[in-house]
Amino acid sequence: LGIPRWKSVWHIVLPQAIQKVIPPLTNTAIVMVKNTSLVLIVGVFDMLSAGRAAATDPEWPAPYAETYLFVALMYFLI
Repeated sequence: LGIPRWKSVWHIVLPQAIQKVIPPLTNTAIVMVKNTSLVLIVGVFDMLSAGRAAATDPEWPAPYAETYLFVALMYFLI
C-alpha cells in the first residue's frame, strides 16, 4: 500500500482490535464491580461482628468507640 507500518497499525489494525476487545472488557469490568460489592458486604458484617464480640468481652478493656474506630480504620485501609 505504500504507507508506513505504524500508520497501517493505527488506521487499520487498531480499530478492528478495539471492536473485538471492548465487549469482553466491559463484561469483565461489570463482573469485577459485582464481586467487589459482594465481598464488601460479607466483609463488613464479618469485621463488625468481630468488633462487637471484642467490645462486649469483659476481659477486653477497650471502650466501644476505640473498637469501632479501629474497625472503621481497617475498612478505610482496605
